[in-house]
Amino acid sequence: PESPASDWPEAWYMLEDGDYDDQKAENRLKGGNKPCSVEELQKLGIAYWKMDADNFTYPAKAIPWDPKDATDPKLQAIRD
Repeated sequence: PESPASDWPEAWYMLEDGDYDDQKAENRLKGGNKPCSVEELQKLGIAYWKMDADNFTYPAKAIPWDPKDATDPKLQAIRD
């Protein structure tokens, strides 16, 4: 299952294209940040899983990478 709402990263509405100077900056709405809730993200089809990357070894680069080589059971469940 997906991570609980408390584990999701912060998300917010951004400025319209062309209303910002630095594309790499956070570019939150001016005059007040408008957060985007987990429920809104899920309605958009966004899913989030928090992986325990410290306990598993992943290949630095493996192209093509075969998902069957995954040793992380949570990652295997997501990919299946």
